[in-house]
Amino acid sequence: MPEHLRLLDIQIGTDLAYADLDLDFENPAYNGISGIDQNSNMLGIAAVDLLMSGIQRNENGVPKIPLTIQVEGSWQDRGSTPNKK
Repeated sequence: MPEHLRLLDIQIGTDLAYADLDLDFENPAYNGISGIDQNSNMLGIAAVDLLMSGIQRNENGVPKIPLTIQVEGSWQDRGSTPNKK
């Protein structure tokens, strides 16, 4: 989305406040874009931990009561959401 706004000559953070719900830190178009870091690495670690614990308990199949794990995202203020005046 930031690329499209820039193509329209919209100044992100000046003409328009913009926040992304899943920041892509590897995409240069997201430099300076505020939003949520989904903490994907930690989510992967939690998924492997859940899988390994099931294997260690010799569990298989779909559980009667599914376990839910939540990994909190973290806000990254990087300039595209200026303070209100």
